Amino acid sequence: MYKIINDNEVIIDNKPETTEMALSEELENMKIEYNYNIAVFELYLKDSYSKKEFFGFCAADCCKIILIGGQSFFLPADWIYAVYTEEDTLLINGNFITSAALETHIKILKSEQRQRAEAAYTYLYFKELMWYTVAATVYDVTGLNYIDYKQFKNIEFVDVSA
Repeated sequence: MYKIINDNEVIIDNKPETTEMALSEELENMKIEYNYNIAVFELYLKDSYSKKEFFGFCAADCCKIILIGGQSFFLPADWIYAVYTEEDTLLINGNFITSAALETHIKILKSEQRQRAEAAYTYLYFKELMWYTVAATVYDVTGLNYIDYKQFKNIEFVDVSA
């Protein structure tokens, strides 16, 4: 299913219809220093090196993953990544927020604020989503509902990325 080329390179060789992938103990135990990498990424963006050097050379425990046509790959919610394709490629990219990585999502939000990142490069409506997450959690725990659905229907969302 996968082949470890070296410490920093993995080829995932599962067929497109495969929905589960069992990783070896080596890959499951691969620890990436997220806090360190977020701080290094901030420095990288501020520094002139970002115009000259690939960020992967600066990050701790960076690795290369090679996918074969037709495969899907879901990255953990807080991985910093880059994509390189040798030929024209259709790439569908999405951002997912999970409760498992909520603390890191908030660290990334704070990092974006420190960098004064443009709205187009941030997770749109993150704060609103967090309020709805809190409201859903309160409802699950207490049965109390704090969302006014009549008012919610009248909310207009503006796409700031356009």
